[in-house]
Amino acid sequence: MLSLAALALLLLGLARPEVTTKTPKEEATVVLVTDVSGSMNATDVAPSRLVAAQKSAESLLAKLPAKVQVSLVSFSSSVTVLVQPTTDRQAVIDPLARLRPRVGTAIDDAIDTVLHVVRPPVANPPAENGRGPPPNTTPTPSTSPTTGSSPA
Repeated sequence: MLSLAALALLLLGLARPEVTTKTPKEEATVVLVTDVSGSMNATDVAPSRLVAAQKSAESLLAKLPAKVQVSLVSFSSSVTVLVQPTTDRQAVIDPLARLRPRVGTAIDDAIDTVLHVVRPPVANPPAENGRGPPPNTTPTPSTSPTTGSSPA
């Protein structure tokens, strides 16, 4: 009986059993979208709205976990992706500090651009029936990621 138990343990050891456990995967992307239109010169928040926004963004960056990616987008009359998602905080802080107010506001373009930064378009999206790409999937200027304003 003892030799049977030893044989069972030997076979169990040779089988190299392993246990798979699921661990939560933590990943996130924060997109800092900053209005740099002329209204950001207003002093209703001291010293100005833009400086207050920059300080708030820097404070947030200091509190985010290191593995969280951060992107920086600015908008006025056009939208500019200044920094693609990265974990390099200095790569975000430097251009954030250089932001200056300009003319115009294109908030709708800013929102559209942010969605493309966070979720890049799928190269060949499946059709609704799951059998391939739908017809006419060529992006138009109004649905493509932009760094400028939409055509009027």
